[in-house]
Amino acid sequence: MGRRLAAEHPVDADLVIPVPESGTPAAVGYAQASGIPYGQGLVKNGYVGPERRQDYAAFLARGVAAGRLRFVNRFDGADDLYAVVKTEPGARAEASPPAELELRDWETLLAQDPVNILGQYAPWAQALYRVRLVERGSVPRYAEFMQDAAELGRGLVPGSEAAQADFDTRLRALAAGLAGGAEFRARYGELNDAQFVARLYENAGVASDPPERAALADALASGAATRADAVLKLAADPRLVERERNRSLLLLHYFGFLRRNPDDPPDHDTSGFDFWLAQMGAAPDGPDRIALAFRDSIEYKRMKEK
Repeated sequence: MGRRLAAEHPVDADLVIPVPESGTPAAVGYAQASGIPYGQGLVKNGYVGPERRQDYAAFLARGVAAGRLRFVNRFDGADDLYAVVKTEPGARAEASPPAELELRDWETLLAQDPVNILGQYAPWAQALYRVRLVERGSVPRYAEFMQDAAELGRGLVPGSEAAQADFDTRLRALAAGLAGGAEFRARYGELNDAQFVARLYENAGVASDPPERAALADALASGAATRADAVLKLAADPRLVERERNRSLLLLHYFGFLRRNPDDPPDHDTSGFDFWLAQMGAAPDGPDRIALAFRDSIEYKRMKEK
């Protein structure tokens, strides 16, 4: 086909490039018959993991919304062609843009696929994890955590310049709501400020010297800080962030890919979780290997088939 096309429609060109990928045989034939060099001008990423697909879609959506990119067409039902407006100002759209170019809030993305708790959203989810850990002294459970994440994500559009500040404001509001709740009051209401601070450090598993604890207790006593502020302070402590980095990320993989707690069936305890946590710490690329393991797991593949 490519050779025939070269004979019937000769062109003066520097390079023959196949677009989409299915046009490669024809492009090779055209190049051979015309003498124009063949080259790969567009390289397709053959596999974008599910935890990164929304990151990629959001990147394209922001580019189109800002006028930096222009959607041209979709080929073979999956391969999209975009023009960089700065270098190709004359490029024209040949079809309506796909629905995924619409910017969605985090709540909507989580409802579409819980895997959107990972990728670019993992730092937000890990911050929520630490707040719950400090507030309660135990790792969060799936249903409650996803409900909290959806509440935080309602109206929160990832990728915008104000998104992080918006998230921080929402997290403070969530912490204030927890501190005002019946469960929190029942757990800590009888404790004075010094006892409360000591309990939070115990929940976080972070060592502190007496002056550090006293300074936070004094801030509570003077009204310079609230108990919700104390929870947020401990949740953002660099020592806690580092210690819980792998454990929180692994838990998010259970929540995102398998949509369950680590000790839910088909598991009956946390031995599987403990195994993967050890694997994450055994090598520098441990977190990346975990993502591949969950993505390729039989349980996840069966879930996606339903």
